[in-house]
Amino acid sequence: MKRVFEQVQNLLMGIEKDKHLHFECSFMIAYIIAWICKELGMNQWDTAFTAAGGAFAIGLLKEVLIDFIIRGEQVDAKDLAADLAGSLLCAIICA
Repeated sequence: MKRVFEQVQNLLMGIEKDKHLHFECSFMIAYIIAWICKELGMNQWDTAFTAAGGAFAIGLLKEVLIDFIIRGEQVDAKDLAADLAGSLLCAIICA
């Protein structure tokens, strides 16, 4: 068991802080969207798709508008993967 814990810890330690922030922010954005959808009376599937899609769309827009257009940097696929993972996990948990 200790070996499994050490492997998971090493895996998480290898992830850049920026990717953690993308994951966490996308999760929180999806949570807020899911909460709004539930308050509006949407069903479970519509809530999940709207929350995940909306949070990922916001992350994608951030990458394109701020990083690519304003800063002139390349769009980071790992940032988008972290955004997608955070939004999907929230949709699974919250919907």
